[in-house]
Amino acid sequence: MFLKAIVESGSKISTTVSTTAQELHRQLYDRAMTPAISEIKIENNKIMLKGTTLLSQQALYRTSLTYQETSLLQILKKEAGPGISLTYPVDKLQQTVPYNIDKVSFTLGGTSVKIKSSHENGKFRYKVKVKSNIAITEKFLEYELQDHFGDMEKKLSEGMKVAIEKLIQKFQQHEIDPVGFGFYARAFQYPLYKEVQDQWAKELSRAQFDVEVDLRIAATGAVE
Repeated sequence: MFLKAIVESGSKISTTVSTTAQELHRQLYDRAMTPAISEIKIENNKIMLKGTTLLSQQALYRTSLTYQETSLLQILKKEAGPGISLTYPVDKLQQTVPYNIDKVSFTLGGTSVKIKSSHENGKFRYKVKVKSNIAITEKFLEYELQDHFGDMEKKLSEGMKVAIEKLIQKFQQHEIDPVGFGFYARAFQYPLYKEVQDQWAKELSRAQFDVEVDLRIAATGAVE
C-alpha cells in the first residue's frame, strides 16, 4: 500500500510514471514504444522514489530519469497535468543586475504539445512544438521582472528546449522510445515504419528532431 501510494503521489505531479501491470504488458509488446516504470530504491533504510526507469523492448534496464526529466517525458507523452514545476539556469539576462542570477523556477499551466513526423533522406524526422503559460515561483533579488517579461520568456523557453533536446538524445543513445514516437511513424509513414518495426528503437536513434518551445509568463507568484 505504501509503494502504491508514493507512486500515485509522484505520478500526479509527474515526477515518476504510473505503469500498471496491464500497461507494462502493452508497452512490452507494442513495437512502437519501449517501457517506462517507477524507480524506487532503499537508501539509509528508507524507501525512496527516485524518478523513472527506462527499459528496452526486451525489458532490460537501459537508463534512469531524474524528476525533472520525468516531467519532460510526461509532457512529450501528453500525459502531464498542470502544475509541473521546472527549474532552469538563466545567465546574462541583464548585465546591469548587480547579482548573479542563477536558476529560475516556474510551474506550467495548460500545455499544448504537437508532434509531427516525416521521412526524408532515409531517416525519420520529427517536429516537436511545446506551448504553455507559466507562473514564476522565484523572486529575483533586485531584478525587475515586470519590465523584462520578453527576455525572461525567451531565456526559459530556450532552457526548456535544450533540456528536451538532451532528453531525446538520451533516448537515442540508449536506443529506446518511452515517448512513443513510433506511434506517429506508424500512423503517418506506415509502409516505411513497417520495414523497421522489429528494430524501431534502433531506427529512432538515427532520427532527426526539431524542437520548439514557447513559454508565456502569466503570473509571477507571491513569493519573496
